[in-house]
Amino acid sequence: MQARADNKPLSDARAIHGVLASLKLGERVPLNILINDYANGGIPEWTVCEREEDGHYAILTLTDESNIHYPNKAALDIFTCPDKTLGGRLYQWFPGCIHARNMFGDIRQHARAMCDRWPQIIGKKRS
Repeated sequence: MQARADNKPLSDARAIHGVLASLKLGERVPLNILINDYANGGIPEWTVCEREEDGHYAILTLTDESNIHYPNKAALDIFTCPDKTLGGRLYQWFPGCIHARNMFGDIRQHARAMCDRWPQIIGKKRS
């Protein structure tokens, strides 16, 4: 498994959108897109399981096939447009079930905060 310290997160809104909007069903989110790591430091293997799109935006439902914390797949929703990418909260994903898409937070702001602390993160991971 790759370490987060080897994959500095993208923090530019258009760059994040470009990567996420190009993902197809079944494709894995690259590690340089920081979505949501687990509290124990585990890095989810986010995979696109549902997607909606309009020429300007995309809404992706991502699941983590490797998750062992939930009896079903851990999931979250991502809304991305060229100027902003928002992520929702973790929930248990059941195929075909309707779930609310609210409580989105700005992924770019989270990535910027990580980039500001990047020297400390790399130092902790490699020591």
